[in-house]
Amino acid sequence: IHCAAPGRKWSSVVILLTASCEPFDITHFRLTSPTNAPVDLSLKDLIIPFGVFTLAPINSTDPVITVAPHTILPPPTGGRTKSGSGSHSGSQPGSPSKTLRQDSFDDCIRSRDGGVCPVTGEIGQQSFTRGLLNSSHIIALAWWGTRQLDIPANVRSVVSSLPDTINALRNGILLDTKLHAAFDRGLWSLHYYDFHYHFVSLYSNFDRYDGSVLTFPSSASADNLPHPDLLLFHLKNSVFLRCRPPPADSGQDSIKIVASNSDDDDDDDD
Repeated sequence: IHCAAPGRKWSSVVILLTASCEPFDITHFRLTSPTNAPVDLSLKDLIIPFGVFTLAPINSTDPVITVAPHTILPPPTGGRTKSGSGSHSGSQPGSPSKTLRQDSFDDCIRSRDGGVCPVTGEIGQQSFTRGLLNSSHIIALAWWGTRQLDIPANVRSVVSSLPDTINALRNGILLDTKLHAAFDRGLWSLHYYDFHYHFVSLYSNFDRYDGSVLTFPSSASADNLPHPDLLLFHLKNSVFLRCRPPPADSGQDSIKIVASNSDDDDDDDD
């Protein structure tokens, strides 16, 4: 595990490992520092500092980490609209049917989230002002339109079962414009556990939000909030986008979890 400066909370690293590797049970592994010293994983609020740390099975009979089989989808490109990014198959960009669907999606997301970004608490000059906040698709329009078969079958099934499918309420979230662009690029994601949505930073610019719990209006029912399975796919794909092979001279069969100050490679598709 390659941790960039200034380091990372161990609880956050576990989330990344759980998302990107399966099966994964931390009780079967030990962590050693760059000097080969054991790291006490029971410490509360443990911070993994800058450096290369080795995670290995405790016993020879313990399972090894296997990277989950998954096609890495690149950040969506193409025509960005006020309610998402990319194009939608079956409609020409700017067609009336597409515009109506996206306007409906946008209105529904803004209504559910109360015109407020659940990450920052930011609202427009008026509660439903467009432009300062964007209704973002979790499963991108571009993925659904051109890379649908690269999306795992269980995720496709969830999207297909939702009312309005790709433009469903549960496939969206209202975001500050910068957070929206970064979400599309996989620079951060969300992890659903303990009945809450937790922010996962994958780029140092967003570390101030890492681990924070999103706030939705009390009027929003659980069955209308972002679908956990769609968020898990977004998180996995985002983690894979940030993974890099280990150094050639490391002699290790490992992955490199990047939490760096540079996003030069974010548009890579491999």
